[in-house]
Amino acid sequence: MNYRVCNADALRGMVKDLNGNPIVFAQISLCGKQAKTYSNNDGFWMLPAASAGDTVVVSHFRFQPIKRIVGGSSTMNIVLQKTPILLEPLTISSTKAYYIIRSAVKKISSNYLADTYTQGGIVREKLYLNDTLQYFSDAEMELTGSYSPQNSNKITSKRVQAFQSLENNAYSIVNSSSIVFDMDEVKVRDKILSDASLRLHNFSIKEIEEKNGKRFYSVKFMPTKKKGIRYHGEICIETKSLAITYIKVEAEGLSREGNALLEAYYTESNGKYWLKSCLVKKSESRISTKGKQQYRGEVLAVMDEPTSTPTPKERDERKGTDDEDARWNSVGRKSSNHSKALAIDSTLQNELQRLQRVVDTAAYAKMERKGKPEKEKLYEPSLTLLFSSKPFQNLLAFNCTYSSLNRLAMYEFGNMSNNEALNTGSQILFDMYLSIPFQGAEAERRLLRKNGVKALYNPTPFNRYLSSYCYKVSAKDLSELKAASLPDYTRLHTIREECSYATARDIEEELFTHNIENNGQRNDFVKYYYPDLFIRRLLLITPMFTSGFSTSIPSKMGELDQPIFANRMASYVHTLLNPNEPINRNISIEDLTSREKDHLRTMRLLSLQNLISPLAISIPPFKLGSSIQYSFSLGYRPSMLGDCFSQNLWFKTKQSEYRITFTEYKSNTSISYGVGFKIIESDFFTNAKLSTEVNYWKQPTNLSYYPDSYTEGFSVSQMAKYKLGSLALVLGYTFKTKGYLELSDNLGTSFSSFYGISYIFSR
Repeated sequence: MNYRVCNADALRGMVKDLNGNPIVFAQISLCGKQAKTYSNNDGFWMLPAASAGDTVVVSHFRFQPIKRIVGGSSTMNIVLQKTPILLEPLTISSTKAYYIIRSAVKKISSNYLADTYTQGGIVREKLYLNDTLQYFSDAEMELTGSYSPQNSNKITSKRVQAFQSLENNAYSIVNSSSIVFDMDEVKVRDKILSDASLRLHNFSIKEIEEKNGKRFYSVKFMPTKKKGIRYHGEICIETKSLAITYIKVEAEGLSREGNALLEAYYTESNGKYWLKSCLVKKSESRISTKGKQQYRGEVLAVMDEPTSTPTPKERDERKGTDDEDARWNSVGRKSSNHSKALAIDSTLQNELQRLQRVVDTAAYAKMERKGKPEKEKLYEPSLTLLFSSKPFQNLLAFNCTYSSLNRLAMYEFGNMSNNEALNTGSQILFDMYLSIPFQGAEAERRLLRKNGVKALYNPTPFNRYLSSYCYKVSAKDLSELKAASLPDYTRLHTIREECSYATARDIEEELFTHNIENNGQRNDFVKYYYPDLFIRRLLLITPMFTSGFSTSIPSKMGELDQPIFANRMASYVHTLLNPNEPINRNISIEDLTSREKDHLRTMRLLSLQNLISPLAISIPPFKLGSSIQYSFSLGYRPSMLGDCFSQNLWFKTKQSEYRITFTEYKSNTSISYGVGFKIIESDFFTNAKLSTEVNYWKQPTNLSYYPDSYTEGFSVSQMAKYKLGSLALVLGYTFKTKGYLELSDNLGTSFSSFYGISYIFSR
């Protein structure tokens, strides 16, 4: 399926009023040419036929027309000014306003087309579920009818293009095929213009508008306290002929807590009025197994000027003439003007691209045959291999590759058997005793290697400590490392927590961008994400309580065969508070001073905030208004600067997803801070996504718990993915100034690039 996009060479722009509000159905035409178009409900318009030197005329029923000359730019934004004539001395009573409406209704038969006519047009329909586009279609249509109640009406339509999600393909709260009949209030008169409805409303006239030499009553109406379905809105009536030229009807509190809005514009030609365009919006709330669902439908119809319908004899006489056959052919009309009039702006184009991503072509064909749509999956098995310009040192590239491998392993364990308990137990054991310890040990080894210290590590849990660990590191090596770089030596104690925190945040970010909406996605979350995310959050807490391999290293164990530290957190607290004392790799909690033990107890309490993450317990994003979703998580981890607190805020709009991160570092006497902003996979160009992250911080110059002064710094990181079927190419870079940045292998100013591939396996 394909959808039209805007012509790059066309003249386009926005039409707004003085307050910046978009103007709907403004006519944009070229002097001396037949080309014309209309602004959509966002005020957007496009004219492919415009060229430099042409005169553009922009007009609207309720605004002053304006002329502009086309220059060298392809963009022309228009601001129209409304010019009402206020009649302050004139007071029109509610009763008189009511009789003006009654008189306008009686004159419908003389003001509007009474003879049968044929009218073409195009209708655009959109359906949203919880502010996410689920259905979109453009349909060319032709209707035959009249404004005389004695004549019958019929309509034919042909869908030009359509997109629909698998989740909500069968449900629509609007019906575009009959919208022109149902919502043409002058024709149907079943809402405000019926006799019964007129008696249920109060009318008032506060102003008379003037346009193109004609004057119009602006009639406001509100419901009375009588029972019945009631509306509020506005009606514009031409003062001389009493023809209704504009109707706006709003209804609130309908069935299922729904609202509705109708706007209809009528124009005049040859002394008779007819419907030019209408906009309908409806919303409903429905209760389903997923909870309360909010549906919102929009229909926009733009009509051609009507022509008289030929009699059968006239139709026979015109047969054989190509032009006449095309003119009276009521099925499959082709009109390029309509597609230009209802151009797709950038906002709608992004919505369509998002909708297209959730439509699986094979599943769509199966749905058409069986009528049973499949559920979109949350996780597609994939493998990402990322390489860095600094091999075996770059923590970011390693963490990305490791996370991909770990997710694929969790997927395999989750589908190992039909016993879900066995699968989940296998995932937990794999994560706790193999995967996460291996990640931490490899991160330690890379940090040591970056500082010139060679180390080996036991990657399996099959040892006396039941965990992966680095060894072949002497006390002399550690002393030299501490003397050369105290921040790196201190960081060696906490690099495991740093990797676990970064991986947990990446998992939460992936969950936020996908937005768990159906049972299939929820099952994927429980099977492939929850065990890993929960354990990582838990392991940001437990090291503060039980972080040692054992109370003491066996005396018969050689120095080079020992783990780097017997108790990482005990050694960390001792090093943090006493940076000038000699190292003691075998220090235990019992060896700590009372001040050091108090600090460790405080760390234990602070680490409990790692349990605060709505996404980690399958709570979907929260709503902020009608178009923004958000979620958050809190985090705590020890660092070389002291206690590190993080607050992550994710926001989702119709254009993209964003993350804002606030970080505070609590040192001995003060608090330093950092802030980061990330744009998550925005559309770069066709089949390409770009992630951009910017960080700023103010940290101690010596990167120590005892700051001497403070230095400001920043970092910029970008990653681009170009998709080629199941394969994606990855390219990115990171630049940072001096300072501590998680998963950065260098504490000074550095630049590193990375590249790789990502492959998606079919389920």
